[in-house]
Amino acid sequence: MTGDDPDLDTELAEARLDAAVDARRRRRAEAELAAMEASLAMLLAGWAAVGAAVVVETGSGRVHSGRVLAVGEDVVMLEAIGGRVAIRLSAVGAVSTAAEVVIDSRPSAVGTTTMLEVIAGLAGTRETITVVRAGGAQSAGEIDWCGDDVACLSTTERGGRLYVSVASLNEVSFSASSA
Repeated sequence: MTGDDPDLDTELAEARLDAAVDARRRRRAEAELAAMEASLAMLLAGWAAVGAAVVVETGSGRVHSGRVLAVGEDVVMLEAIGGRVAIRLSAVGAVSTAAEVVIDSRPSAVGTTTMLEVIAGLAGTRETITVVRAGGAQSAGEIDWCGDDVACLSTTERGGRLYVSVASLNEVSFSASSA
């Protein structure tokens, strides 16, 4: 009975304080464990979930500002100024944002879409796109068709066709109305 025994009140207050400290320690330890298991795809999916504005820098020095729309198996889709950009996850060098994402043990919203599927989805749409290959070389045109590992791009700057290894594509930019 509290109020009657000052020692009991002190012991109860100390027990509550100890329990609160233990709970904070557990939460901190769980957060540290989750952070050790974090992946870029998981973080990008978290920013997509909250609609955070991000700046994505690729390994070749290209910079894209926008919001993360989706994260696939090997690709992140951004809604950027001027349209959408699909960036191969392995080409992402850094991401900056003011948004915090709580890293926890819940499954991330990473999907199974691949860069190959993005390219295949653009084939035959007559949408003018820009592709950026590893190393930074760019080409603009329309995807005529997409095979297992190669895409045929009718280029606007070369007036011909460019057959591109899909594995070499680090970025694909297209209008928001496509794919």
